[in-house]
Amino acid sequence: MFTKYGKRVKLVRVPILFRGQSDPALRLFYIAQSKGKEEEIDTALFDARFRYGVDNFDPQVVGYLARTNGLEQAYEKEAAADWVGRRIADGHARADADGVEATPTLVIQGVLRLVPDSSMNDFVANLDKVVGQLLK
Repeated sequence: MFTKYGKRVKLVRVPILFRGQSDPALRLFYIAQSKGKEEEIDTALFDARFRYGVDNFDPQVVGYLARTNGLEQAYEKEAAADWVGRRIADGHARADADGVEATPTLVIQGVLRLVPDSSMNDFVANLDKVVGQLLK
């Protein structure tokens, strides 16, 4: 979809937590983002959870993902940094303001909320139709 619409569409990932989840995965995500490795870590976290059935909120799993993606030193140094905590808090505030209660949720132009209720393939196909209509 991004190749189809180019710079007319921008994806902003905002990871959030739900009750009982710990935040190491979010900390790793923001550190990776600051190092230009957002895509790699996003994929690694998704695959850990949905391809391999691993708890990607487990600190040991997050440490492994940091190591295997070349972020071990940055993660050890910056995981507890104030700027990372602020990014997490900002993400929660944004999710609250946008009424996000499930993941994944796509918020389009701050108004339209889309949550998949079928397969991800169907969701993506329908999303392409929605975006195409909005960009007309």
